[in-house]
Amino acid sequence: MQHRRLLFCTLTLASKHAAGFTAALFLGPPSCRRGAHSMHHHVFRVGRARLLSLTTRAAFAASGTVHLSQQHQALEPGQSKWISSSSRWVSSPSSRGSGFGWRSPGQPALSMSASSRRSNSGAPLRFRGGAMADEPLAAALEAWPWKNPQGILVSPMDKRHYRWLLLPNGLQVMVMVISDPNANKAAAAMSVDVGAASDPVGLPGLAHFLEHMLFLGTSKYPVENAYKSYLAKHGGRSNASTAMDVTTFKFEVLKAIADPEHPYSKFSTGVGLDTRDQLLQFHEKHYHAANMALVVLGKESLDHLETLARDCFKEVRASGSTRPSSESDNAPSAPTLTPGEGETVAEALAKTMRSPWATPPAMTVDLEPLRGMRQLIIQWPMPPVRDLWRNSPTMVLSHLLGHEGPGSLYAALQDQGLANSLSSGMRTAHEDFSLFQVIVHLTREGQARWKEVAALVHAHAGLVRKLPPEDASRAWQESRDMRAIYLRFQQEISPYNAATSLSRRLQLYPSNEVLSAGAVLDLEIDPALFSAFTDYLRPENTLTWRVWKGRGSGRIKGGVDASESGSGQEGGAVETTVRGEGEQPLLEERWYGVPYRVSPTPAKLLQAWSNPSDRLESRLKLPGPNVFIPDDFSLVCDREGQNGCSDSNNGATPAGGRVVQGEAKEGVIKAPDLLETSNEDGVGKAGQLWHRLDTTFRQPRAQVRVVLATPVISDAGAKGRQHAQIMADILHKVLAQRTYDAQLAGLHWGVSRHTCGYVLQVSGFSQKIDLLLQQVVEAFLDPVAAAGGPEEFAKQFRLAKERALTRTKSWVMSRPDEVAHYYNGLALKLSDDLVPDPGHIKAAEATNLEECLSQHKEALAKVLPVGLVYGNTSQDDARRIWKTMTERLDASGCRPLPEDEYPRSLTGVLPRGKRVNLRLDVPNRHDENSSAIAYFQLGERDERRAATLLLLSQMMREPCYTELRTKQQIGYIVSSGVHNYGRGARQLGFSVHALSKTLGPDEICSRIDAFLPQFRELVRNMSDEEFDMHVGSQVSKQLEPPTKADAEFGLILGEVFSGDLKWDRAAVKAELLKTITRQEVLDLLGGEMLDGDGAKRLNVLVYGKNHPRPERISEDETTTIELVPETLQTFTRTLAVQDTTVTPQEAIANATS
Repeated sequence: MQHRRLLFCTLTLASKHAAGFTAALFLGPPSCRRGAHSMHHHVFRVGRARLLSLTTRAAFAASGTVHLSQQHQALEPGQSKWISSSSRWVSSPSSRGSGFGWRSPGQPALSMSASSRRSNSGAPLRFRGGAMADEPLAAALEAWPWKNPQGILVSPMDKRHYRWLLLPNGLQVMVMVISDPNANKAAAAMSVDVGAASDPVGLPGLAHFLEHMLFLGTSKYPVENAYKSYLAKHGGRSNASTAMDVTTFKFEVLKAIADPEHPYSKFSTGVGLDTRDQLLQFHEKHYHAANMALVVLGKESLDHLETLARDCFKEVRASGSTRPSSESDNAPSAPTLTPGEGETVAEALAKTMRSPWATPPAMTVDLEPLRGMRQLIIQWPMPPVRDLWRNSPTMVLSHLLGHEGPGSLYAALQDQGLANSLSSGMRTAHEDFSLFQVIVHLTREGQARWKEVAALVHAHAGLVRKLPPEDASRAWQESRDMRAIYLRFQQEISPYNAATSLSRRLQLYPSNEVLSAGAVLDLEIDPALFSAFTDYLRPENTLTWRVWKGRGSGRIKGGVDASESGSGQEGGAVETTVRGEGEQPLLEERWYGVPYRVSPTPAKLLQAWSNPSDRLESRLKLPGPNVFIPDDFSLVCDREGQNGCSDSNNGATPAGGRVVQGEAKEGVIKAPDLLETSNEDGVGKAGQLWHRLDTTFRQPRAQVRVVLATPVISDAGAKGRQHAQIMADILHKVLAQRTYDAQLAGLHWGVSRHTCGYVLQVSGFSQKIDLLLQQVVEAFLDPVAAAGGPEEFAKQFRLAKERALTRTKSWVMSRPDEVAHYYNGLALKLSDDLVPDPGHIKAAEATNLEECLSQHKEALAKVLPVGLVYGNTSQDDARRIWKTMTERLDASGCRPLPEDEYPRSLTGVLPRGKRVNLRLDVPNRHDENSSAIAYFQLGERDERRAATLLLLSQMMREPCYTELRTKQQIGYIVSSGVHNYGRGARQLGFSVHALSKTLGPDEICSRIDAFLPQFRELVRNMSDEEFDMHVGSQVSKQLEPPTKADAEFGLILGEVFSGDLKWDRAAVKAELLKTITRQEVLDLLGGEMLDGDGAKRLNVLVYGKNHPRPERISEDETTTIELVPETLQTFTRTLAVQDTTVTPQEAIANATS
């Protein structure tokens, strides 16, 4: 049985002249696979008038000549199939409680067969997404009160309208219309249900290769860069990726231990082979209308959009593959199971499973990671769950095993200092098996006592196996209720994301559930089905992964290629170590050289894990009811006395009209109110409280963000910043158990280090958000008490320091381009991130408990709080929250921070007319890649220059990518763009960077140097029409309003915390863009970037294994400055300084002057 993957292409553009619409094209086989598919996706944005042309171009490039199959002749030319508004499913009273598949009249529970319908070939017909079935509607779906005329379940917050139809060539279509008259976005997504698992034997990576070829030109559209060029002119972006069901580091090694005949063992990235003939065959086989599903989103009527879609896509090539010729042939039903006579549900379920491993596997895999990590992973192969989107028992298993509240598996491990974190859930979901896992991130002690950790995992799994039906039902209902709440109050999805998601989901689920699958669950869990799945949670059915350094001591590098040693199997492994006494050899995974060892799990361990002691089980308990689940969704803006974003007669004192007034026009944020506070002499009075009531998105959610500014953190140096990070880490760990139920109920919180001090934040459903904030504030002000006393705090400090050391030391495995970006910032005195240059590693090692507590106490002695309360809260609510917090600050001894002690943000100013070269070796000396960044510092921010820079960035993006990556092929990663620094992005900059395995950093810089003059000529010779198109797309981007509350909150937050308070920033920028001339772009490019006398340039050159750093560099002191990391600090001390700080008091004064 062959696994197929998804090729996913997502495309998004914005047009200056027309409102936008969205189209998404999904390509998949007649028998679509449900679950986490591999995806190749291209992303672009276009104006609506051009979208279908571009999408059709992609479809024709994918499909070729049109040939209607005999099967599709049943539809007359021009005819399409769609579900009328009168077509509804009818609920059957007998369906309630049947669990695994809702039964229709006359059918016993669990009686319908997944293979009861047959394809034309006579083979069992797997479920396909698409048409809605003429059969009883599941009770859960019938109970959902919000449906469109076609019976598609929707969120009441969704403003869009939907229609499903089937074109004569077999192409599924979903058309949508946005009710927002200001919509100016469009997107398209194309997905193909084929990927690495379908690669021919001997040609790994063919699907990935085809993805790269798809938009490089065709016979009909021969210009190589026409695709990206068109996108760039309309403010577009594009991306593409190919993956399998799982494309992670662990998966690549796991494939090597899987059955080589199972598609799960295939390699997705690809190797260099002559592939043209098989590439064309692959294309012919998989790229046709029967594999496609189309989504079109726009502001026009449904009828108009349907006509456009049919006209543009009617000639996409059909195929002779089996494809439903009518609605009834494609009628999906809730997945069901057919136990035979005398057969149990568990026995019938087992027949659906084809595992890539022996059954049961009972094996242990030792894996030596490149980065420093300690993980114990327990995996259980299970039957497939792709068809169980409404009633999968794994939803409950994930909840029970991954819970972090008191008495949970995580709590038991954390309390003993064995684990830093834990997660559980599906590792992968194939059509014939699934893999459920628990991942434990171990402490150093947990690594040494890994057998105890595993015993606790299996003991907890044993409790789940014995879970009473009523407790399983309660856990199911809580999960069902929260998923329904999330769908009910779903925030708007952007056209880009909507097209991407729906194009995939169209073939995963019935069309009436394409929006709700995974959110509207069955009313009750099926006890027999749940019991059958939990029975797989046994020690003898496990893959046990020990992932940490040191598993492969004595390993010999290199080895013999598997094909040369006679294994001849794809993904084979090579023995690379001498076998120790009683020890299996260490192997090296074929493609990436990851060392691993596979051995049977000892029978004694399996027996011990199967029979846990009473002592082990006594530490564990299953979660109780969640009291944080919200039940009040009333909106403050609907209450009497609420007017806009101000309460009536509430005494709000605006701090200057220009600060709080926002005109109702494009590109202008509705400004928050600056509220007076009641504690006249305390910390709160010295700080600022901003408030904005959400009257636009009408969500019962709120967000609170508070910056506690203190110079103690910002001026503390590397060691002090490590102490601050460790303190934030401790708080997250000590609050994890008591706040986990709140997290499950949609409430989130955080404490983090900020350049100004600390940030406290809470967000989620507004009903109980203030209670959560109180817990966070109490813990922050008294972390020792929150940890449970000095002894427990000392233990948490030790564990947090261990994590800090692991984090800093592991950073050396970062990619060379990540290293280059870090040092680019470090050269300008900006990067205070906790990364492992020698100073940070020494600082982490030098941290100690007493200094950490002392620094925290000193930091809280004087603070200036700046807070923003946004969403479903009144001004009275905001004042109450603020008063509670600041009074607690006052009680703990905090005093207001004077304005002259406010933390500063300083950036270095590069010398004009000199090229600064910072050269360094990549920290991971085994990395063959090199990287280079050419950074141009463009001076202090003014809005016109910033707008010109945006336009320059847009115009360069596509030519830079096409020339350096596509044509010259200097490396896989090539990009260019705005690169600002400083608070409020007040120091402008621009950079071009690349990552290359074949070229050294000096050659990369030379290629960049050669490209920039070419680009200047391109701009100089560009037609007026093309220049105007670039301007128009940038204007559209600036004027695009936020589509959800989170986005609006982010815009307000940025203005408040930067101190700019420019609520009309986007509108001003849009007006400036309309007036910018070509000559201004050329002047910025020439005078500030290409002119050697006027440019301020920094090259960061990171040398990989393939490109040794030159020992001696001839330096012309009049034009260049040569640096290495050891001389960098001395150099930065010589730089002039730009102060980008604006204090909260200055912000108000500037805005009201």
